[in-house]
Amino acid sequence: MKKIQLLYSLMMVFLLGFITACEEDEVGVTYDIEKPVVAINDQVFQTVYQKGGAFQLLATLTDNKELTSAKVTMPEWGIDSTMTLSGTSYNLDFSFTIPGDADIALVQRVMLEVMDERRNTTSVEIPVNFGTDAEGPAILFDPISSTEVYLGDVLEINIQITDYFGLSEVKVKAAELGLEKQFFGNGVDTLNVFASGEQAIRIASDMTLGEYDIVVEATDIYGNTSTDTLTVTVTEPAYETMYMVGDATEGAWDNAKATLMYRHPTKKTEFTYTGKFNVGNFKFLSTLGEWQPQWGKGAIEGELGVNLGDGADPDVIAIPSEGYYTVTMDFKAMTYSVETYDASGATSYTSIGIIGSATPNEWADPDTDMQQSTFDPHQWMIASQVLTDGEMKFRADDTWTVNWGSLDGLPYGIGVQDEDNLGITAGNYLIKFNDLTGHYAVIKID
Repeated sequence: MKKIQLLYSLMMVFLLGFITACEEDEVGVTYDIEKPVVAINDQVFQTVYQKGGAFQLLATLTDNKELTSAKVTMPEWGIDSTMTLSGTSYNLDFSFTIPGDADIALVQRVMLEVMDERRNTTSVEIPVNFGTDAEGPAILFDPISSTEVYLGDVLEINIQITDYFGLSEVKVKAAELGLEKQFFGNGVDTLNVFASGEQAIRIASDMTLGEYDIVVEATDIYGNTSTDTLTVTVTEPAYETMYMVGDATEGAWDNAKATLMYRHPTKKTEFTYTGKFNVGNFKFLSTLGEWQPQWGKGAIEGELGVNLGDGADPDVIAIPSEGYYTVTMDFKAMTYSVETYDASGATSYTSIGIIGSATPNEWADPDTDMQQSTFDPHQWMIASQVLTDGEMKFRADDTWTVNWGSLDGLPYGIGVQDEDNLGITAGNYLIKFNDLTGHYAVIKID
């Protein structure tokens, strides 16, 4: 019995050691998925070849691990050759004779396939230049968004360049928009230049209104060049104000008492509001006292529907329970969101006012106090206030302990503790402030 137990124990030790060794072998294993890099020498594209002459393929091949093979094929010409490689870099120099009966009226392409030790493969088609093409590439502008773009917005556009014989280089320039890019075609017949997402062109919020040209210059492998221009127009946003109306808001369904939202300081098609809501519904209006233009829920949650005045009103947007929410809408993207907001730890102020050289008492006490909402104690407003040329800030409880300035300027922005004063030009203003988020609106009304 003891021998059996000893044998069993030895087997378990061996098995455990085997399993442990296998686990240790697997630790730190990484899998290479990076493909080899193929750089074709410009001479290959620039040389004009002849029937019965030599074709020389020059290229630099690199890989982060180990190159294993390069295969050159051209079935119509009987070319099928594989070279064994090693190392991380290789200068390819492969030549063959072009058949004397080659059809030079058509685009002829040589295929190069490069593989590494993990069988990651890069394939490149190399067009053979017989000098029979005298036509430049075709350029197609396909705006993803409108070519009319607002200050502070983004311009998304796809530019498609095609050439039957192969592209060499594409340049896209718009100096005033801060755009200058260069793309290499490497002989492909179609190149799509996307400017969406992170590549989208950002329009500065202080840019001069007007028309700007995006110039595209495309060159094919024969050196033929085409140039085309897309003109974009930078304009002010269609709506300077946005309001919320409905029984979920302070003013209920009275469109003359709708709640003003705060516009994003730079993205001028986006408005937001953080504050208290009742259980109920609401919609968006662009003009106080007017029912159109009107936005509400679209076909799906988060999508806006709109009646600009010539259609049916959209559905309402629901607030499921009383509380604090952040509501955001973008009338260009046609999206909205409703998110709960935790105001339980928010400071309650006795008063908030404006102070500064543009205000009635200038920098002296007392402040010009704002009216606190009876519905939501974090919302403050002065419906009509004459200001002079000068500066102003917001501050709480007639002291400098809590004060808000901003670099965003007028008419909308976000106040920051101890930030610079707001510059004011003389006029009569509607002034609103949200002490939860620091959002403010200082809108001239005369």
